[in-house]
Amino acid sequence: MLESTIVSMASSMFLPEVPVTSIIELLLNNPKLAISVGLQLVMGLALGYVMSRVIKYVIAMVLVLVAGVLLNVWSLGGTTEDLIAVFSENLLAYKDVILSFLKTLGVLVVGPITLGFFLGLIVGWIKR
Repeated sequence: MLESTIVSMASSMFLPEVPVTSIIELLLNNPKLAISVGLQLVMGLALGYVMSRVIKYVIAMVLVLVAGVLLNVWSLGGTTEDLIAVFSENLLAYKDVILSFLKTLGVLVVGPITLGFFLGLIVGWIKR
């Protein structure tokens, strides 16, 4: 009971309840918005499909980069804590800029591209 209450409170806190009919009505009344949402959905679909095909290579690339960074830190005689401290100082200096960029990007991209991405992942996994 408590978990469902917390989930409903969290979802009502972050996501406003908008009826689907009003979204469809808005898309039908604004052709620029409809075209934009359609293109974003197709882009997300393509991104998800390609990502489902190359995920193992992306993971391998990230692991190689992490290993390279750790070897560089080790060869220079430093520690990973020193490296993290330097990066955290730089991130704290630009914290406000990074947060505002992420908020703007999240508002613009979250909906159609995310939906298309997951649909593309599903299509890519099914076509294997």
